[in-house]
Amino acid sequence: MNPIVRSGAAARAGALLILLGPLVSWVAEFITAAAWQDPPYSPLYNWGSHLGLTGPPQTAFGQVANSPLGAVMDTGWVIYGTLLIIGAFLVVDPRKGARPIIIVILAVLAGVGVSLVGLFQGSNANALLEPRTRWARGSGLRSQLR
Repeated sequence: MNPIVRSGAAARAGALLILLGPLVSWVAEFITAAAWQDPPYSPLYNWGSHLGLTGPPQTAFGQVANSPLGAVMDTGWVIYGTLLIIGAFLVVDPRKGARPIIIVILAVLAGVGVSLVGLFQGSNANALLEPRTRWARGSGLRSQLR
């Protein structure tokens, strides 16, 4: 069986990028959630995408959202998605067949999806722009865990 993972410094750098992506996002989430004071942010009640809302306090999908550092969270998501895509290309060798091509395609789709969360905030104004709002309204389990 041909190895689909590259070796060398570039592959190690790619693996580090794949690891750093979620860490950057989590740090951004903790910083943004700590700055959200009125009403207090609760990960079991509020949606994570509300952390990225920018501008004045607003009601989005029936929840009051006041994220004073929304741009920090949005940046964290975009960085996460970008690092995932770059890391996948550095680690996986798509010239080795169908499996690595599928892995890279899935990584690109995941990275683009995460980045889109940072680019299009979960507000009522953006509801028509976001395909994920259909899922959020139809089966959002986190909001049911109150």
